[in-house]
Amino acid sequence: MANLIDLNGVTTLFLASYQGDINLVNLLISYGARPEQNKKRATALHICAERGFVEIAASLLSAFPWLVYECDETGNLALHVACDWD
Repeated sequence: MANLIDLNGVTTLFLASYQGDINLVNLLISYGARPEQNKKRATALHICAERGFVEIAASLLSAFPWLVYECDETGNLALHVACDWD
C-alpha cells in the first residue's frame, strides 16, 4: 500500500511530501515506501526543495541518501530546485 502509484507516476510518499505532512512521510518510510520519480522525473525530494520543507527533506535523505543525485526531466537536482526557489 505504501508504494501505490497513480497514472501520473505519483506515489503516496510524493503526495505526503507535497502536502508537507512529516508524520505521514515518516510512517510511509517505516512501511517501506520507495521514492519513485513521477512522469517529469521529479522525486519527493524535488518537491520538498521547491516548497521549502526542510524537515521532510532531511527524513527523505536519511532514508534514501541517493536522492541527492536524482535529476528531474530538465536535469536539475533537488539542490538546483532549492536554489531556484530560495
